[in-house]
Amino acid sequence: MAVARRTQFFAFATPTTNTRLEEQDHVAAKGAVTDGLLQNSSVLGKTSISRFRSLRRHFSLPQMFTSPRFGPTLCKTTVLAPASHDLDRPLLLRTMGWDDHLARWTGDRGSVKRLLSLPVLPRRPKTGIDPYAEVMPLCVSYIMDTGLWIKNTVYASRKALQEWLITHGGLHFSVHGVYKTIEETRFLAQLVVAALRMMFDQNHDHDNSLFPLDDGDRRRGLALLEMLKVAKAPAVPDPTLKGNSVAENTAVLALHAFVYPFFSAQITTQSSNKFIQVLECVYAFYALRDDGTFQPANLVTGYFARVKYLCRCIVWFESQLHLAKFDNNSYKAVVSFVAKDLAAHTSSAFSAASDYATYTASLAHYTTGPPICLVTDSGRCITYKNCRMFVPDYIAGLHLMADVIDSQMSVFLCGHEADMVVPNDATEDWTTTE
Repeated sequence: MAVARRTQFFAFATPTTNTRLEEQDHVAAKGAVTDGLLQNSSVLGKTSISRFRSLRRHFSLPQMFTSPRFGPTLCKTTVLAPASHDLDRPLLLRTMGWDDHLARWTGDRGSVKRLLSLPVLPRRPKTGIDPYAEVMPLCVSYIMDTGLWIKNTVYASRKALQEWLITHGGLHFSVHGVYKTIEETRFLAQLVVAALRMMFDQNHDHDNSLFPLDDGDRRRGLALLEMLKVAKAPAVPDPTLKGNSVAENTAVLALHAFVYPFFSAQITTQSSNKFIQVLECVYAFYALRDDGTFQPANLVTGYFARVKYLCRCIVWFESQLHLAKFDNNSYKAVVSFVAKDLAAHTSSAFSAASDYATYTASLAHYTTGPPICLVTDSGRCITYKNCRMFVPDYIAGLHLMADVIDSQMSVFLCGHEADMVVPNDATEDWTTTE
């Protein structure tokens, strides 16, 4: 009876004796959710079924809440209900617009699952070469060896990488260790794998509006994919590399040519849509969770820190490919590319990542008040923090729970009716009375 009371509370219904409603409940009880319960009367016993029907007749629910279409997905909804009002969206999403950008791919759990499968990094096969499995080792070799190259450069170049314009007493760029570098590189490898799969894998049918890749990106991606099919990257980077030998690796050069446009300064356009830039789409992509919601501010700051580290390494690598234009002066080359690709308050990916990192960090720091519970005008959707509950599915889940408990008790008692009476001194922990 306690379950029935709670179900009544969530359905906002009251006990009724209306004949029409009783007939609706009787029909709903024969739906997909309880069909097996009613058909197996020889196992459960007539008494259990009569008690079940009595419970359904006494506590009436609208037929839409017990419709058979909710039967297969009572405990875990398939269709993800979008926010019906802008106030249901967290402040981070209202600012970044990630949910609007991915709305067409997040309508149901199947679409979200397929979307999240794009950046999955496969393992190397025992025989043969899987080009997608070679991306992570190649990226690790690329960033690790570039970091060793940077460590052997002059101090002024490392200061320029850390902050531009260079200030007196400023910090210099510090290269991460092996384990930290692998963590940073995984972000890059997943981006590359997702982009290559979207362009060349027939098993993924996402169009280019997910990642705005043009013909040049497709041409460079195809060159990288051909390199990955024939060249196997070392599983562990060579710590003896000092510099130029990194740039002599054709697979690394193909990888750099593919990713540099994403991490460098962007060409300014008249469009107000920021999602014409790949990294802006990547931020939305990586913040998405498997339930269709997005990570809060305190969990996305790490993405921007990784992008800033990768920007510095990638821009450094690009500068060393143009030494001939600067009389083989590494410092002049670094300063030229840093001023273009790493300067603050520009259209560069580094500048955007810096601004986003500052905003999300302050948002996470100052979000100290109690969370707000928001309810739509229809009362069908409740949002608490970043979690959203669809009330009709929750009610249907309570019905399913009552059915399962009833069937398990009937099997346990071998179809016999147990005379169970609630003691008079027992208090209900969740009543429907005011």
